[in-house]
Amino acid sequence: MQRCRAAGAACCLLALSVGGSTARAADGDPWLAGLASRLRADPVVVSDSVSRAVSPREVARLRAAVRAMPVPTRVAILSGPSSDLEVTGPSLFDLPQLLAGAIDRPGLYVAADADDDILGRVHLAAAAVHPRVAPEDVEGAALEDVVPETRTVARILYSLRVAATGARPLRGAAERALAAQSRDLADGGGLSTAAALAIGFGGGGGLLAFAIPTAVWWRRRPRRPRPERVQPLVREPAAQIAGEAGDAVARLAAAIAAAQQPVDAAFDLYAAASKADREARSPIDSVGALVLAQDGEDALAGRPRRRRCFFDPGHRGQTAPTRWRRGDEEAEVPACPRCTDALRSGRAPDTLGDRGRPYYERDTVWGRTGLGAIDDDLAAKVLAGR
Repeated sequence: MQRCRAAGAACCLLALSVGGSTARAADGDPWLAGLASRLRADPVVVSDSVSRAVSPREVARLRAAVRAMPVPTRVAILSGPSSDLEVTGPSLFDLPQLLAGAIDRPGLYVAADADDDILGRVHLAAAAVHPRVAPEDVEGAALEDVVPETRTVARILYSLRVAATGARPLRGAAERALAAQSRDLADGGGLSTAAALAIGFGGGGGLLAFAIPTAVWWRRRPRRPRPERVQPLVREPAAQIAGEAGDAVARLAAAIAAAQQPVDAAFDLYAAASKADREARSPIDSVGALVLAQDGEDALAGRPRRRRCFFDPGHRGQTAPTRWRRGDEEAEVPACPRCTDALRSGRAPDTLGDRGRPYYERDTVWGRTGLGAIDDDLAAKVLAGR
């Protein structure tokens, strides 16, 4: 036997030679025997090595879904094998069958790779039970229906639903998303009606670069002496923003899994929010994940997309198009009542910061789109890595 160790992971996936009893194989391998023992005691096991990728709320919802299954079901969420091509033996694909033999109890066995950022593959095997849809067909449905980069638990919940009911409310969503991305690349990855514009503010000042939809434009004003404007009051994101973003993403995942016919937009926004949350390197990334998750909840509920304040999406109140001037440039941006009053009276609005500067001065997807305030294609840009 050889062992496939996941990079940086405490656990590993066993590489067993084909043939022989899987029960005897478990007896001969401490890791597989240990995993089988844990699954006998608890039908949902999340490897310590990927615990950060799966929130407690997601685990709670997964447990509820497992309890509701018409057949006994056990789920293991693990790290996938390393990329060492010299390692041979069964992959994660074979693990459900190995676990079925090691545990030696009837049921549906599910193994998912939380380290697969693109597909997050879910593999299933049935032992002496007959779910509504065969395991291999469930796997195919998940690949065709679930948008790439969807969080692992949401993919598992969808797979369980297909297995239990045969329903596929997201049929073909992944294919449509890939087709849309291919069309975008074929068009040169350009910004269609939302033209990219870079404008320098002040002598040697920072560069403001973001996408402006056709409803928003910059106007060059004649130069004339003006009093120096007060710099924006920059406030960094709250310390708890990462936790709030993770909770929002988990809520959206559960809502999509529970919906009878979730709209494609909700799934796209979830995929983008999950990606932003998973890859967050700074608080502003968590703000972006929170905004996307909230937009996903709105889409799922059939509510129109909210137009947030350009200066800080956390500002409350209905926004209105408001003229904003910096130096010799002027823009029309959505602003909350407080920021609108500040601009009209010549005062500086409270502005969300990104490492000590207004977030919109940073060359990030958040700065270029105003965190979605001035660009309706935020989710697509996040998923495309732009």
